[in-house]
Amino acid sequence: ALHATLGVARKAARVRYLTSYWRERAAVALPAARFYSQPDEAMSCGLCTVEVPGLDPEAVRVGLRQEHGIVVQTMGGLGRTPHIRGVRVSPNVYTSPAELDRLVEALVAVGST
Repeated sequence: ALHATLGVARKAARVRYLTSYWRERAAVALPAARFYSQPDEAMSCGLCTVEVPGLDPEAVRVGLRQEHGIVVQTMGGLGRTPHIRGVRVSPNVYTSPAELDRLVEALVAVGST
């Protein structure tokens, strides 16, 4: 019902906005971070994978989940893309900017432990 009410274009615009929002803040807070998704909104619809250099992606995923209650997907070791090593963040239309600020703070905290 939510999808039908919003429509495809509005939903896509919202998740693109949210992805740009957290990505820009993470790039400032974690200047060494590597992003595996293009910043161009036409190249992504809300998905972005980030690598925190020097950290195992699974350790980042576990730290975010256990210490901060944030769920992300580990990306790494896949046959077609063995060079990707990070966590994929997938905000949804109901994700708030405040929740994404908390994500960035948690990435910094996990990266400094």
